Amino acid sequence: MRLLYPSSPLNARQADDFYELERSAARAAGLETALWTEDAKRISPALSAGEIVVYRGWMLRAPEYAQLQTLVESAGARLLAPQAMYTRTHHLPEWYGLLEEFTPRTRFFKDAEAALSALEFENGPFFVKDWVKSLSSARGSIAANAAEIAEIAAELVNYRGSLEGGLCVREVETFDDATEDRFFVVEGEAFARSGVVPEIVRVAAARISSAFFTVDAVRRSDGVWRIVELGDGQVSDLKLWTLEEFMPVLTRLDQISSIASPRL
Repeated sequence: MRLLYPSSPLNARQADDFYELERSAARAAGLETALWTEDAKRISPALSAGEIVVYRGWMLRAPEYAQLQTLVESAGARLLAPQAMYTRTHHLPEWYGLLEEFTPRTRFFKDAEAALSALEFENGPFFVKDWVKSLSSARGSIAANAAEIAEIAAELVNYRGSLEGGLCVREVETFDDATEDRFFVVEGEAFARSGVVPEIVRVAAARISSAFFTVDAVRRSDGVWRIVELGDGQVSDLKLWTLEEFMPVLTRLDQISSIASPRL
């Protein structure tokens, strides 16, 4: 397996600052790494034919990920997660139906106009995001009523250039934010910082056919565990994980890459 990190825009021999410590820790653990210079479409050192590549970097839109896949395959290597697997957990509509009973009710719309037309006479509040991200600005993602959905959608476009996919309008549930945590899943095996994996995460690990993804789970105010989000593991940051806690996840990826092909 080769871990592929985005290179620093200031020094092509180092990973981007956000990932350099992880890359160094991976190399110290005996894992092979490479750097991807996105603007030059170059990978250094060069990949070898037959190598399995696991990207660890910034979120990529589906067309950008397809370009990365083409670059990797042109060297005779392959990504652990091909594009179809990447979007399976990166795009909320693709995983929602498999875990619907464990996550807030969600409706999907092409744009704000379609959402307003469908929800005009419904009472809020609503949680609004595109297929991938919610607003991290001071405005936040909660619409008190249907009319505010357009306001949030406009801010999403302002910050991200365009909506990715479309709009997701989710019911608002009351969570105990102090209990939220991220869990990594490698070929159906869930990893927890504490070593304790909630049953809801085990269910997601069994139902979602992906080689490497994350589950963000939290307790609702009534104590019930709920799934907040899924994500492709390649573009998920560590949140509260330390590098020491994360190394077994990368080591497990190296093991499965050497013994089996990922589920498609």
